[in-house]
Amino acid sequence: MADSQQAISGDDLWKLLQEDGFFCPADLKLILKATKWDNLNTLSEMNPDSDLSSIQNFMQNTLHHILPDSEREKYYSLFKDHPEKFQFVGGDIQMVKQMIEHAKNISRKHNNKRPFSSGSVKTMGVTPAEGGRNTANEAKKSKSVSSSEILKAKKTLESTINIYVNANFPLLKDKTVECIVACDGYNSFVAKAPCPVDKCTEIRKVTRNDKRWNTSNYYAHIRSHFSKRKSKISDSKCMKINKMLSQQKSKNKCSDSDSENEDDPERGNNTEDNGQNLRPIRKCSRRVNFISDDSDDENHDENHDENHDENHAEDGTFNDTIQNSSTSATTENDNAEQQIFQWKKDHYSRSKRTQRGLEDAALGCAKITDFYSVLNKMDILIRENEELKNNVVKTMSEAMPVQSTQATPKLSAMLEILLECAKKNALKKSGGERYDEVMKELGALMFHVGGLQLYEILCKNLPFPSVSTIRRMIYKQENITEGLFRIKQLKAFLEQRNLPLKVHLSEDATVVAQRVQYHPGSNQIVGFTLPLDANGLPITGSFPATSANTISQYFEDNSASKNAYCVVAQPYVDNAPCFVVVVYGTDNKFKAKDVHRRWLWMCKEFEEEGIDVCGFSSDGDSRLLKCMIFNTICEIPDSKWEWFQAKKVNRFFCVQDSIHVGTKLKSRLLKPSIVLPSGSQFIVSSGHLVELIDKHLLKSQHLLNHSDINPKDKMNYEAMRRMCAKEVTNLLRLKVVGSEATALYLDMMREVVEAFNSVELQPLARIEMIWKWVFYLRIWRDWVLKTEGYNLENNFITSNAYQCIEVNAHAMIQAVITFRDAEDHNLFLPWLMSSQPCESTFRTLRSAQVSFSLLEMQNYIRRIDTLALSKLKLQDKIIFPRHQKAIQKSAATCHIPVCLPEDFEIEMAVESARNQAIEFAVNLKLLKRNQSALYLPLCQVRPLSSADLDIFDDEMNEDEDVNDEHILLDTASDDNNTVPEYENVSVSVDILEDLYVVSSGSIGVKTFNNVNITETSPFVVVADGHGEPAAIRKSTLCWLLQSGDTKISADRLKRVQASDLPAQAKKCKEVSNPSKEEFISVSDWCAFVSEDGSVAIGRVLSFSYMSGSCKKNQQYSRLEAPVAAPENARGLGCLCSWYRLIRSTLKPTDMDIQGYYDIKNYICTVPRPQLVQNSLRLSCSVQTIKKFM
Repeated sequence: MADSQQAISGDDLWKLLQEDGFFCPADLKLILKATKWDNLNTLSEMNPDSDLSSIQNFMQNTLHHILPDSEREKYYSLFKDHPEKFQFVGGDIQMVKQMIEHAKNISRKHNNKRPFSSGSVKTMGVTPAEGGRNTANEAKKSKSVSSSEILKAKKTLESTINIYVNANFPLLKDKTVECIVACDGYNSFVAKAPCPVDKCTEIRKVTRNDKRWNTSNYYAHIRSHFSKRKSKISDSKCMKINKMLSQQKSKNKCSDSDSENEDDPERGNNTEDNGQNLRPIRKCSRRVNFISDDSDDENHDENHDENHDENHAEDGTFNDTIQNSSTSATTENDNAEQQIFQWKKDHYSRSKRTQRGLEDAALGCAKITDFYSVLNKMDILIRENEELKNNVVKTMSEAMPVQSTQATPKLSAMLEILLECAKKNALKKSGGERYDEVMKELGALMFHVGGLQLYEILCKNLPFPSVSTIRRMIYKQENITEGLFRIKQLKAFLEQRNLPLKVHLSEDATVVAQRVQYHPGSNQIVGFTLPLDANGLPITGSFPATSANTISQYFEDNSASKNAYCVVAQPYVDNAPCFVVVVYGTDNKFKAKDVHRRWLWMCKEFEEEGIDVCGFSSDGDSRLLKCMIFNTICEIPDSKWEWFQAKKVNRFFCVQDSIHVGTKLKSRLLKPSIVLPSGSQFIVSSGHLVELIDKHLLKSQHLLNHSDINPKDKMNYEAMRRMCAKEVTNLLRLKVVGSEATALYLDMMREVVEAFNSVELQPLARIEMIWKWVFYLRIWRDWVLKTEGYNLENNFITSNAYQCIEVNAHAMIQAVITFRDAEDHNLFLPWLMSSQPCESTFRTLRSAQVSFSLLEMQNYIRRIDTLALSKLKLQDKIIFPRHQKAIQKSAATCHIPVCLPEDFEIEMAVESARNQAIEFAVNLKLLKRNQSALYLPLCQVRPLSSADLDIFDDEMNEDEDVNDEHILLDTASDDNNTVPEYENVSVSVDILEDLYVVSSGSIGVKTFNNVNITETSPFVVVADGHGEPAAIRKSTLCWLLQSGDTKISADRLKRVQASDLPAQAKKCKEVSNPSKEEFISVSDWCAFVSEDGSVAIGRVLSFSYMSGSCKKNQQYSRLEAPVAAPENARGLGCLCSWYRLIRSTLKPTDMDIQGYYDIKNYICTVPRPQLVQNSLRLSCSVQTIKKFM
């Protein structure tokens, strides 16, 4: 057996382990193979303590000396650069221990697979009498069968048997047959299979031919337990037959030939000649088989004739029959043909035997005619007694309901609810119907989804509750109060859905229509900016509507809110719904200290309710970013990790939305007048993308349009995703010369987003991915600061984007350590740590109505909560297609559970990231190679103090972000435009009815003079045009005091784009000879006069005005520029990649300062150079170019 296990090695061993449920990593396979541990016998006997230590010594001291450099990474993974420091990490040790246990389990199974001893494998099933056959079959023996083939045969047999048993025997559907399979020595298999019936302990032998298993006998044995045609003989009959047979045995002895042929009715049976009919006489053994429980169907049919003969024996003819059979035995051979013929008669056919059995069974049954007399008496009684007749008819109708000839169709759950409700209220008068909670929830769901008009149609045609009933039900639900934190409601939300009490909070603001309205539920004026208290919290109830003068004073002293600020909680469960904690109006004039104090208050209040706030997220707002830096970045780096300038464990971690970070990097790349030098030879420029688009490449290769590189479209995430795709960066490196820095910048854009948003990445891969670009940005930033003529404002990414990336990188490690120490590995879901829950909430609100006020936004949020709660209550009764689709999508994209790494594993991943970043910097000449060995870039984000949080930033967002002034607003010229909007609102319970047309062409106000006026009533008293007091609605007064109404554009692209549109892209032109053009375009190759009078060749990347009051005024967004400047022009400059022309070869020029060169130094446009043997060749000479000077 040890030899057999020793043969199981290499791929066979890994396959067995995989079938047993264990998956071994590739590097561990190679290590075990190199140390000769990759076989079942040795692996099952491995000592994980001593043996792993010897393997580790071998890896540290020996293996890396004999391995080629190209193979080292496969064996050493993270230790590839320092193999002498190799050691088994915690996960590897646990994995080896699990592998040893699986190997032992497989070894035990392997020992039990052979039902015979190891020495009898070759002679299995061979008896001494069969020695000749064994000798003759020696030539048929083939090579020994491997264990994998035995396992495959075992799996096939068990699958075949279990499928058959489950399909044919419902009582055994929970049974699983496990077989023992071994090789029979003749290149085939033999197995032992137990019977799946509980009371049966028999084990059947199953053989196999060249193609399949022979399971027919095994199936027949199982069928014998469930045969419905078994018949039994009473004990008295059995005793009588045995007595008669014993008497006959003393008179006649059966010959040996009769005994041998007793099972064959066509060979030598004794018969009795009774006229022309011959009746066979059965032997004793056949009668014993007749009463056996295991007799099959054929025996049962034959035994029916024995029963028939037995009936004759009871009439006294049995002894005569035995005597006649004994006398006819002497003539058995002479009458063989006649006896064979008699069994072919129709009398002995199966149908006739079945018929005789039915006739015999019916002898003791009652006949129909026996009931005629009873029926006659009942008929007489029923005709004489009318009451008895009615009772009989009623009883028969109840006991025997009329059955439909057609099958009743199965109704859906929703139709069953409606049918039950219709039956319950069918006999009730109008207005007296009663509805259960399920029907009310269904009605509320239809009211919210379909609106008032659809629900009125449903009420008139289906048994739905009335509109007033649904409105009362909705009105009883808790309102959303402006500025009130719904912490208790959040806890109920989590508990109802069985979600963990750990959330991630995100904050963001969205633009709302500046409309002030009255909310009768709280008696408050909604739409003004709420003041903040000492904790940075909005003060609720700041604008009570007590009187007309008070309301009027609010309008004089306050301004309407331009934005609605939301805090949204996201549970740490993938695809779990989010919850709006608070919403209130703001004027965006709060400070970072307000944010910090609000966060501390929320953490405390949430903790009192048992909810743990693990982190906060935002979209790059400078005040929230300040607060994040204050809570993340420390003055003194970690004593062990100099590159990590934060506390490893914090009360909460802070994350900036990675999608917004990616769009910031995109905007910086596309912004005109900005020069992003990366070393002395390379520039990060969108001109490389323009050249890639304008080249004669199929769009299917790069999937880009000129609209994707529109600098005015700042928040187009899909354009950013297409720009930084791997296909684009690969094409840039392959097709566009000198685009190495741009391709690297696009790689950074992609991976900074993927480090948080990708679901498939492991924690160490995420850490390595984002820290690689953190180190690269630190090196690049340090180079810009040290290079004269460059500054961070004009020649580096924005400080906002850099700080966001630094904060995210530190938060990634903090999240890993936090969840690892709390043993909540499954809660590490980085793609949920963003401000996307806020964005998702805003998208949902805009899908219902694009332009809404603050009050309408609160009502829409309550509608969302009501819909979610209704779906939760009805999910077991109603099918929601989108909900089911979301569940299926969630199951299909379910992420693999991870084991969070230890500190030393994090350190190794960061070290690998540092090495990659240094290699990037060396290739771009940002760093010299001789300086790179010990170079450690440190964090360059300045820690903030409490005093810094109190400083208000006038510029909330940097110039690449979307400002309020860029949002296109449509001002309503006529206040009547708001009337249809109110009429179309279907979700608000308190539908405003303020406007009433009293005469053609004029607007009046409806008065209510007979109402009770209090401070909380929805009416106030004002003076009309004649000075008389009149009661009007408070909502009407708000409308009258409001000077105008602002609506938001329905087009989101217009809301996030700048007002001026970019110029259309112009296809780059191709010239075959030098020529002087009136216009030059981005990606053109042109000759310019340098400062020393020589000819310089430049590839145009972008244009900018040479003068302007600020950088924004210097931006030139067109892709082409005139060579001859018009009068009073500010002058244009070209940003180029510069080359020197030496003997028709272009050599890159090292530039001390990369900047815009005046276009008036233009000489001519030259043909596009060709790449020949890694060199750029120009088809014209310097002398040819100088002719155009």
